[in-house]
Amino acid sequence: MDYTIFDQVGNILCNYTGTRIEDVVDLYNGFGYVPGTYVATEYYYDIVNNSIQQKSPRPSLFHTHNPVSNGWDISSDAINTAKIIKCNEITAKANELHLFPITYDLKLLDADVTAQQNISGKIIELQNNIALSITSTNLFWRDANNNDHTWTDAAEYLTWLQGLFNAITTRRTNLYALSWQGKAAINAMTTIEEIQNFDVNALFAN
Repeated sequence: MDYTIFDQVGNILCNYTGTRIEDVVDLYNGFGYVPGTYVATEYYYDIVNNSIQQKSPRPSLFHTHNPVSNGWDISSDAINTAKIIKCNEITAKANELHLFPITYDLKLLDADVTAQQNISGKIIELQNNIALSITSTNLFWRDANNNDHTWTDAAEYLTWLQGLFNAITTRRTNLYALSWQGKAAINAMTTIEEIQNFDVNALFAN
């Protein structure tokens, strides 16, 4: 036979199938049981009315069911956890946007990890060639749409690449600043609703 075991206040703990339910419950002083199988996510045991009841809808994953009132409680720890999760979402979004293509000199250019490494490498190469009076070759850069842009002067090409690198790092700095603003706003919030309603995409919309 199937049974559902609950604790002293009515929280469903587990289900049991067998013929020795009394022995099982005796191991846990104060626990009770009822015939049937009920899942803890949907039901609780009403101690006052001695019956299985269905839970009211859960407002969020951060709420804990109160079997005495059939309501949902929110603790300070849960609010802090919600803040951490939302702040992590902000960090993840900023990291994602940092690697998006960037518009510079009216050109859409890749700015992912590989592109940034290539830009830095080419800048060092050009600087070394100029310092050593070595003629630089391959003075071109391919944009995000696979169009090549060429230069005839290495110094001009170097200046352009340095400007591109600065545009990427400036965008990163701006993303950091927006992240700090968003996290400060979240950490000042006092309700789970405020935290959940905070729009991370809107933070970086501009």
